[in-house]
Amino acid sequence: MKRTRTSKAWMQEHVNDPFVQLARKEGWRSRAAFKLIEMDEKDKLLRRGEVVIDLGATPGGWSQVAAKRVGESGMVLALDLLEMEPIHGVEFIQGDFREEDVLARLEEKLNGRKVGLVMSDMAPNMSGVPLVDQARIMYLAELGLEFSKAHLKPDGAIAVHISNMVL
Repeated sequence: MKRTRTSKAWMQEHVNDPFVQLARKEGWRSRAAFKLIEMDEKDKLLRRGEVVIDLGATPGGWSQVAAKRVGESGMVLALDLLEMEPIHGVEFIQGDFREEDVLARLEEKLNGRKVGLVMSDMAPNMSGVPLVDQARIMYLAELGLEFSKAHLKPDGAIAVHISNMVL
C-alpha cells in the first residue's frame, strides 16, 4: 500500500520524537514506557512481588517497565492480538481479549492469584467513523474494567490508556 502524505508526515514526526529516540537509546520498546514510569513514580502502581496484567501489550514498553519493577518475585502477564517479541520476566498470550477462550487462558495463568495492577492500552482497528471508533474504544475499556473488578486485589489499581480521538 502506498503511503499518503499524512502517513509520511506522521512517520517523520514519530522518528524525530525525542521520547522515541530516548526510548531507543535506553532500550525501551516504545515511548509508552516513559508514560508508565511517570504514572508509577506519582501513584506507586508497581510494587515488588505483585501480579500485573498488560492488556494490549504489543510492542511491550509497559510490560518491560512492569517486569523490571515487580522483580523476579512478581508476575507480568501480557496479552495482545499481535505477536510480541519475548521479554524476560513476562509471560505472553497472543489472542483476542474479547474471546472467552483467551480470557480463560489468562485466568488459568493467574491460577487464583489476585492482581495488583491491570494496565490496558487496547485499541480497536479504527474505521474512520468517529462515533463507531469511540464506541469500540469504550467497549475495550469496559472489558478491562470488568476483568479488573473480578481479579484485582482490594488495594489494586487499573491504568487505562484511551486512544486519541478527534470527534
